[in-house]
Amino acid sequence: MPIPSASRPASGASVAVRVGALLGRWWYPVVVLLDRIPGPVSWRSWNARRQGRAFDRRYGTDTQAHAAVAALGLSPALARHAVHYEPSTIPKVQRALRHLRLPHREYVFVDVGSGKGLVSLLAARYPFRRVIGVEASSALCRIAERNLALYRLRGVLRAPVDFVNANALDHEYPAGKRVVYLYNPFDEMLLETLVERLVRQNGVQDTVVVYVNPAHRHVFEKRDAFTTLYRDRTLVIYRIAQ
Repeated sequence: MPIPSASRPASGASVAVRVGALLGRWWYPVVVLLDRIPGPVSWRSWNARRQGRAFDRRYGTDTQAHAAVAALGLSPALARHAVHYEPSTIPKVQRALRHLRLPHREYVFVDVGSGKGLVSLLAARYPFRRVIGVEASSALCRIAERNLALYRLRGVLRAPVDFVNANALDHEYPAGKRVVYLYNPFDEMLLETLVERLVRQNGVQDTVVVYVNPAHRHVFEKRDAFTTLYRDRTLVIYRIAQ
């Protein structure tokens, strides 16, 4: 039986809500309720984890296992401001990449806090001039290199990829045109430092910042140098006026 018109999902409804609508009026409220429950039982979380596990099974990679800050081998000074390793979810990464409406071949893509390399691998399916993953943890960087070697065998890369074991605050970011990807990699204090570096760097033609799970978006928005290109609840894309 079709659901009442007042209960039909909006065009932007989630997959769970759409499935509920297809199942009928009795299942629809149950699925909607499950979709709204936060935490590990939510539909979005389950679906994101499922896609991550499927990615690792398909390519033989290791991108999904979380790691506490204590296991990352960081210096005490850096560990105080670091965030535990948690991979970006594939749906969020893909959505962020789709919103980058720019000539990819002119831009270097820099993944700050690249972890095990998932974002860099997904970005390299677009024809960026180059993809660089910057990761302070040598342990995670080694895993990312292994993942890259396995992923390269499948012939899906459209851009060269390099992983750099370096503190993101000390790394020399490429000039020219660049996309800087942040998945909430560290706390507000370190983000302030990184943003200042990006704003002040010389020789830059264009900087686009992709900020996923933007817990500290005010760090960007209090500065006149940043223009918002796109915004929703979990993603903001900025451009720096150079």
